[in-house]
Amino acid sequence: MRNILLFIFILLMLVACKPTVNEKPVVYEGEHADLFSELPDRPEEGGDIFIVANDGLHNEEIWDAFYEQVKAGQEASLLIGAYTIEGDVIYKLLEYDGSIFSLNEDNSRDSYASIVPDRIERTNLYYLEYQSKEEVNGQEKPFMNRYCFLSDEVYDEEGLNKVFEKFKTGEESGLLMVWGYSGMIR
Repeated sequence: MRNILLFIFILLMLVACKPTVNEKPVVYEGEHADLFSELPDRPEEGGDIFIVANDGLHNEEIWDAFYEQVKAGQEASLLIGAYTIEGDVIYKLLEYDGSIFSLNEDNSRDSYASIVPDRIERTNLYYLEYQSKEEVNGQEKPFMNRYCFLSDEVYDEEGLNKVFEKFKTGEESGLLMVWGYSGMIR
C-alpha cells in the first residue's frame, strides 16, 4: 500500500511540475507589429539581425555598430533575435533616440511565451563583458560572459558590479536584461 501511495504522489508531482506549452499562441499587436510579422521564423547569419543563440553570438558587427553609435550619443536601433533554451526565437527591437532607450519584444514565436509589455523605456544602457572560470566535466574551463542591460539608475563600474551580483542571484536589481550570453572559450 505504501508503494502505491508513493507512486501516486510521484505521478502527481510530475504532472504538477510539467511546463505547459501555450495552447493559444501569443500574438504581438504592439506598435511594431508590421516589422515583427515580416521577420523570418529563424534569423540568419550574415543578415541584419544580431543573433543571441545557444551556440554563441552571430552578426556581432551589428551590435558593435549600435553600441558605438550609442556611445557617441547618436540615434540608433538594433534588431535582436534571441533563442530560448528550447530553440524558439524572441525578437527584440532596441531603439535609442539620443536620450531614452526603448525596448519592444515580440515573443509570439516562443512556445512558452507570456504577455510582456509592448514598450519598456529606460535612460541608461550598460554592457558587461568579462571572463570567468566554471567547472565542466570535473575540469575548470574559461568562459566569456557578455550582457546588455537597461536601467534608470546611473552606476559607476563598482556600483554596476554590485548590482550585477544581485541580478545573478535573482535579487531585485533594477536591471532589465536585453540580452546575455555565456560560453566556453575554446
